[in-house]
Amino acid sequence: RELGGDGARRMVVIKRVLPHVAEDPHFVDMFRDEARLAMNLNHPNVCHVYTFGEAENTYYLAMEWVNGMPLSKIIRRARDKGGIPVEIALRIVAQVAEALDYAHRATDAAGEPLGIVHRDVSPQNVMVSFDGIVKLLDFGIAKASSHSTRTEAGIIKGKFAYMSPQQCVGEPIDARADIFALGICLFEALAGKNPFRRKTEFETMTKIVGDPTPDLLARRPDAPEAVAVIVERALMKQPERRYQTAGEMQIALEQAIAGRGTFVNSARLGEYVTQLFPEELRDGPTLDTRIGKMPSTPPSQESVDSRPRPAPPGSTELDAVALPVATPSVAPAPPPKKRGGAGIAISVVAVLSLLLLVGAGGLAATWVFLREPETPALVENDPPPVPLPPRVEAPPPTEPAAPTTGSVFVESDPPGATVTFDGEAVTGQTPLEIGLVAAGTHEVAIQLDGHEEWTGNVVVVAGRRATLTGDLRRIPTVHRAGPPGRLSLNTRPWSKVYLGRRLLGTTPIGNVEVPSGTVRLRLVDRDGQEHRRALRVGPGEHVNQSFDLRE
Repeated sequence: RELGGDGARRMVVIKRVLPHVAEDPHFVDMFRDEARLAMNLNHPNVCHVYTFGEAENTYYLAMEWVNGMPLSKIIRRARDKGGIPVEIALRIVAQVAEALDYAHRATDAAGEPLGIVHRDVSPQNVMVSFDGIVKLLDFGIAKASSHSTRTEAGIIKGKFAYMSPQQCVGEPIDARADIFALGICLFEALAGKNPFRRKTEFETMTKIVGDPTPDLLARRPDAPEAVAVIVERALMKQPERRYQTAGEMQIALEQAIAGRGTFVNSARLGEYVTQLFPEELRDGPTLDTRIGKMPSTPPSQESVDSRPRPAPPGSTELDAVALPVATPSVAPAPPPKKRGGAGIAISVVAVLSLLLLVGAGGLAATWVFLREPETPALVENDPPPVPLPPRVEAPPPTEPAAPTTGSVFVESDPPGATVTFDGEAVTGQTPLEIGLVAAGTHEVAIQLDGHEEWTGNVVVVAGRRATLTGDLRRIPTVHRAGPPGRLSLNTRPWSKVYLGRRLLGTTPIGNVEVPSGTVRLRLVDRDGQEHRRALRVGPGEHVNQSFDLRE
């Protein structure tokens, strides 16, 4: 935090480069470039990066903490309650689109476009606070075309299930890749499921590249036609057929919200999240680790005590050494001097325990609670500072042995499932972590009552953490359908008529059997333009309908 006299404090997130990656100069250069980039972004819907630096050979950055829930968890929690209301989902995604539009249009000091692409837009990186504020996270792997450190051809960044077709095949990308990812987020927020995710990364990318545009109305029949059109356009395979800017997509979303005759402000959005997660709001973050003060500038080797310190109860060794602990040369320390600018003096009093892998697996994130260091009162005629006893230097550390095992983080959608790993049952329910896993390929099965079993493979790399997500399909309850109806249809101009993936014929069509209930048709005219129409067919009823597609 910036030094001030008001004693203010705030929660932040500390992200640091993991030790095995910090040895890679290319990754460190990339981290510095991207941290500088993120610090220059200042928008209400962008999670702010306060500072970054190096201490004890560890690179870190301090980010804004958002008191809320990620969109991914909102989607899962809402699934059992009928899904996220359409206007709520539209409002969340519209604010993300606004954040992306700001970043995509960002310029340097000379007014030249930076060419920023986020490249990791996903529900996990969208936070909705309990106050109803939407924040886009993790511009930490964003790319600016003007950066000195560039991504090599063929190197993939981002989550596979949210990549654009161009990312999947290693082609150059621009801001329209973020629009494709945002379209997936909108589909998932409304339908409760990612349309492309499969058991393996290869299958997922194959679906993204080769499958037709998913039909939102087949998964969310109550969604307005205008919203289905927004999803369809955002998910076009060819970038030139998508929205060309995130701002253009935002306008379409705002128009769709207005078309529903509803108004969603921050208060209503926050109220919705609070109703979904009352316990999480009440309990707040878990603070379980105490560490020392992190300097605003990299300390010298002489001023930093590198001796190992025991970890507090309930913490892990990694938590205890996550940040440097500065040791003063005399005691007590003199009052701190005032400084201007963006200097940060951080007194860290607690850490939230979980490490989060980011991008290529090179960053660790830690929640910390910041408070300005207290200034000791000056007492007249105080005795002079007493020098501390000389410090005993620790022996040089031995070279650690190369790791031979990794770990696997298993989650399921919905959660609460049991896991079988290489044929053996794992204690606990998803989400769960399996440690000390030998490097190589392993078989995983996920089971949950009322759902089909999910099976797949995971590749574990020594010293790394693999993440596996099982999308569990609910076993449908058999309902006795009513008798079908009949449909006769004509259009001007003529069109091909589809019911789902089934081609009913080319208009005019007559006396075709269709299921009773709401029938949603996809009409493809002679110019290849798609039109969607819905009509009601009662059991045993014969409906005769015509549509003018020129209107």
